[in-house]
Amino acid sequence: MSTFFYISESLNIGIHSGASYCILEGTRSLFDSNHEECLREIYEGYDVGMGGVTLEELDECCYNYFYQKCKAAMNSFPDSEHAGGMAPNLIAGIMAKWGELLEILRKDPRYKAG
Repeated sequence: MSTFFYISESLNIGIHSGASYCILEGTRSLFDSNHEECLREIYEGYDVGMGGVTLEELDECCYNYFYQKCKAAMNSFPDSEHAGGMAPNLIAGIMAKWGELLEILRKDPRYKAG
């Protein structure tokens, strides 16, 4: 089973549920209380079991905040408690999918490097 990331009409990716769980929960854990509305917009469908997240209607600020937190979560994942018991090849597979997601997120016109 996969989790679908609907970024825009032309940018989408499906990621195996195990990897997507690591991505989404690692990213969620880095959101601060000033971005609760953004967090809710992103995770609303996922949290009710709809099988994905929709980023299409996010404003530029929320979109880039998600990107920044997603990238930070990826960078810290190999040393995280969650990755602690995983085989190295499994961690590498999750990191590869995470990298693919970040690459696709950078293709959206809302993305601003910085």
